[in-house]
Amino acid sequence: MFRLFAQLSCAFYLLAPSYVGAEPAKDLTQLLGGMNAATGQFEQSLVDVKGQQLQASQGTFSVKKPGKFLWLTESPFPQQLISNGQELWLYDADLEQASISAIDADSQQTPALLLSGDAKKLKDQFTILQAASADSNVAAFELTSKNTKAAFTRISASFTAGVLSRMSFVDKIGNTTVFVFDGVTLNPVLADGLFDFTPPKGTDVIRND
Repeated sequence: MFRLFAQLSCAFYLLAPSYVGAEPAKDLTQLLGGMNAATGQFEQSLVDVKGQQLQASQGTFSVKKPGKFLWLTESPFPQQLISNGQELWLYDADLEQASISAIDADSQQTPALLLSGDAKKLKDQFTILQAASADSNVAAFELTSKNTKAAFTRISASFTAGVLSRMSFVDKIGNTTVFVFDGVTLNPVLADGLFDFTPPKGTDVIRND
C-alpha cells in the first residue's frame, strides 16, 4: 500500500453523542458510528522518535460510509488520495502519475478504512483503552493493534464535544503522524461520484496487484 495511505487518517467519522463510560470499546464504537459522512480541514505532521518534525502538510477531506474517502493535500505539494470502497487511487499532479490498488484485507488495517468502515470491528482489531484527559469536554482513547503486521502499533484519538479533533499514529520504527482537524461538518450530502477517479489524459498509471 502507499506510504501516504498508511499514514492517513483520512477517515474521519465523528458523531454527536459524547458520552464515555466504563467500556472504552463500546464508547468509541458509539462515537465513530453516529455519522454517515463528514468533511473538514486537516493539518498533518510527521515526527521522528527524537521529536524532530520530518514533514508537514495541510488540506481538506471528505468521507462517506462505507469505505469512501477523498483526501486532498493542498500544501506543500498537491496530491489526491481517493477510494470508492473497492479501489484506492493516489494521484500526483506534479509528477503526472497515479497509482491504483485494490482494497484488500491487509489495507483494512489502515486508519483511513478503519474510520470510514465498520466501527464495530474495532474491538477485533485493537485493544482499546480510555486515555486520561484534563478537559472534561474531551474523550480520548488509545488503540493498540492486535496484528503484528499492521502499519501502526498504536493509535490515539481525541473527541472534543463528540467531534474528532485529533489523531496520532505510531508506526513500527517509532515515528508519529499527527492529524489535527478543523471545520468539521457532520453528515453532509455527498454524491458517490465524488469518490470516483479518472486519471487525466497523459497520466502514467501504475497498478499495484
